[in-house]
Amino acid sequence: HEHKEELRKAGHRKGISELEKLLNQRDELDVRIRELSNELERVGFWSSRDGGGIFPSFWITDNDPEIIDYNSSGS
Repeated sequence: HEHKEELRKAGHRKGISELEKLLNQRDELDVRIRELSNELERVGFWSSRDGGGIFPSFWITDNDPEIIDYNSSGS
């Protein structure tokens, strides 16, 4: 019985350490994503955030009648 309890404890410690490792990796990735996002913003790129696409800022065409016509044509 004592042996099984020790195995459980060891497994729990291992699981927690792996979880902490993964959470640290995620934190590092979040920091890098923010850095890249800020860099893209500085050079004039933006994201629609809907599909995660990144486009040059000169593609912002909210009021461009030709783009509106193109989008409504289904092409």
